[in-house]
Amino acid sequence: APASQFMGASQSVWRGMDEKSYYLSFGLLGKATEIPKGFEYETVFYAGRGVNDAVAGWGRQMRERYGKTDDFREADFSINYVGYWTDNGACYHYYPGDVNYEQTMMQVHEAAVQKEIPFRYLQLDSWWYFKGPHDGVKNWTAMPTVFPHGLPYVHNQTRWPMFAHNRWWSVDTDYAKQNGGEFDFVVEDRMALPVSQDFWDYLMGSSKRDWGLFVYEQDWLSTVFGGLKAIQENVTLGRTWLLQMGQAAQRHGITIQYCMSYPRHLMQALEIPVVTQSRVSRDYHAGSTQWDIGHQAVLAEALGIAPYKDVL
Repeated sequence: APASQFMGASQSVWRGMDEKSYYLSFGLLGKATEIPKGFEYETVFYAGRGVNDAVAGWGRQMRERYGKTDDFREADFSINYVGYWTDNGACYHYYPGDVNYEQTMMQVHEAAVQKEIPFRYLQLDSWWYFKGPHDGVKNWTAMPTVFPHGLPYVHNQTRWPMFAHNRWWSVDTDYAKQNGGEFDFVVEDRMALPVSQDFWDYLMGSSKRDWGLFVYEQDWLSTVFGGLKAIQENVTLGRTWLLQMGQAAQRHGITIQYCMSYPRHLMQALEIPVVTQSRVSRDYHAGSTQWDIGHQAVLAEALGIAPYKDVL
């Protein structure tokens, strides 16, 4: 497996022309257009007694190498307490009932208090923010049709901290300089990517201050990796993107959940202490393979990340 530069690394197993021999190849992304001067990449080989032993032993060695401890994971409020979720499969996923989401979430809070259900936070899925072309995020604030009085109002009324979902950024995102915003972005045909530490500090800081963000849920990681040419052509951009996100979250007392991640994302989290959990299942769909979580859970656990199963 890669031992460094996880977002710029590539590895595969392929069959030889005789259809009997197999080969392991490893190196950098095949679409990379240039390698920066002084760039270093490492690969590690680890053997164990069986798959579980090998993965667990490799994970321990990698955590020791990068100093990844369980401190943030063990202190993560969302891992230690029960919250109310609106993710795919939940009752109010893209369906608030006969009223708006603000009224529905207030009713949920009232019912929880009356019935003494110890919900300690609220998870907001992708239904709450503004979207642009190709369903990317135009502005990561609450739409007035969803929360007429604003998300700070709901936070102040319920006193619930917020576990909030995000996806890829839209080509017309309000934050990009190309669209009149204040921050540097790479903007391509179908999505955009922030390339500014200032942007992440603004997003995390204002969200924590104004409406109680305490876990940032970065979903669609595989879609971003596969959909942006810049990430596949620049061997350092993917790492920079995730490090900037993580550094801002850590500065503002926020932890991160990864969703739809590749192994490269989980390995990159070795350098990001506040990535405490990763979804290891598909979205909830009755009768689907969304309970098939074993192999991904083993990998996440080995890397010090709590495996998360989507809505039960």
